[in-house]
Amino acid sequence: SSEPLSETAVHITWKLPIITNGNITNFTLTYWITDMPARFQQASVAGTSRELTIRDLSPRTNYTASLVALNFAGVGNPGTLKFSTIFTPEDMSQAGKKKAHHELAGVGIGFASFLAIVAVAALIIYAIIRAHRRRSVS
Repeated sequence: SSEPLSETAVHITWKLPIITNGNITNFTLTYWITDMPARFQQASVAGTSRELTIRDLSPRTNYTASLVALNFAGVGNPGTLKFSTIFTPEDMSQAGKKKAHHELAGVGIGFASFLAIVAVAALIIYAIIRAHRRRSVS
């Protein structure tokens, strides 16, 4: 979720992934102005952290972010988040009363699962080739 702190700062929080495939070493947040994805920035925090404050953002701007967890197994599946910096002084006063929540979904370690699927697929292909060769020899 995100909470605007000022015209140029947003506080972001997230939950631990359901499946971690080991201890998470860190989280990396990549964020960009929604209409300018080529101009991204990154911030990383320790794997024990569940929050990050981003500062020096452009005022009155829509952003998109991607959060990934990292550990010995690799990089997890990204969770996405859209947030905005505060647009007007009225918005700023409302921020104290009501958080601008946006759900961050899908963060998890998927690399180990991917490797398991590739290994099973390789075994199936190997078995098919072996069976085909046996038929060809007979």
